[in-house]
Amino acid sequence: MPFRRAAEILSYLVPGISPMAVWRAVQEVGEALRQEGDSRREAVFEKGEIPEGKKKASRLYIEADGMVIRLQRSEKRSSSS
Repeated sequence: MPFRRAAEILSYLVPGISPMAVWRAVQEVGEALRQEGDSRREAVFEKGEIPEGKKKASRLYIEADGMVIRLQRSEKRSSSS
């Protein structure tokens, strides 16, 4: 949505808001989100920190390049593996 249209809509709640004020707010929020993303990326990939998960899976099924890994859903193991 163009900043001018966003300012027009927001002016119903905040009279006198300008498109430039909306642009500045978007830039500030975007910068804060970028910095947060950078710090998360650094923690995981450079410091090796493992983020907390929300759920614990009893099993994890893996698929790569459209190929299902053999026996991933089987309780038995293949004698050839």
